[in-house]
Amino acid sequence: MLKSQAMDKLKTDVARLQSEARTRFFDRMMYEINDSLTSILAITEVEPKDAIPRIKKYINRINQSLHNTKSYQINSTGEGGFSMNHVLKNLIQVLVDNYPQTKVASDLSEIKAPVQGNQSSFERLFLSFCVDGLNTADGNADLLVDVHQKGQDAVVTLIKDHFILSDEAREVVQKIIEADADLKGRVVIQALDHSAEVSIRLPLKFSKVQIIPGQKEPQTESQKILKK
Repeated sequence: MLKSQAMDKLKTDVARLQSEARTRFFDRMMYEINDSLTSILAITEVEPKDAIPRIKKYINRINQSLHNTKSYQINSTGEGGFSMNHVLKNLIQVLVDNYPQTKVASDLSEIKAPVQGNQSSFERLFLSFCVDGLNTADGNADLLVDVHQKGQDAVVTLIKDHFILSDEAREVVQKIIEADADLKGRVVIQALDHSAEVSIRLPLKFSKVQIIPGQKEPQTESQKILKK
């Protein structure tokens, strides 16, 4: 296969998986909303004494699903911060479904703060590494995905066994990095024995709290995490 054809194929595969991940997310949110509405209808038909607290719980669940859906849609265009855990869970599930012969192990810690950066660029970068490695490994690769907070950054590490990152993938990745200022200097590719390790580091967005003179400085959840 010619180099240009290989690059086009990689881009096509990445775009398809990215679209599939977003569809999966919206389908899951719609399921959450429909399930909650069905539960509310069932409660109102029986009308037990504790109906109101139970209805409030499901209404809150609907509101959270709608909020997640709105945030996912807005942040996929590059506006605002995105949830690293939501995005990675979708991407990993898509990889598992499309490469069933490959073992994908993930260690996803709960990062409370949103990630600062373009969600779409991160998705394409992540999938470019994974798809290229899994396509060239003939189904014999293991993929480990780790995400953790280090200081004020979210660090995503991908370790893929028994594959070599192709020149085509390196060019595709380089173009993504060059086009996104948030990714410059934050992607490290390290060659290991019969494997490769990729580290992607993105800053987190912490909420600001207004301090009233004389009051003890409150801590946000994000600030509490930093002190751990």
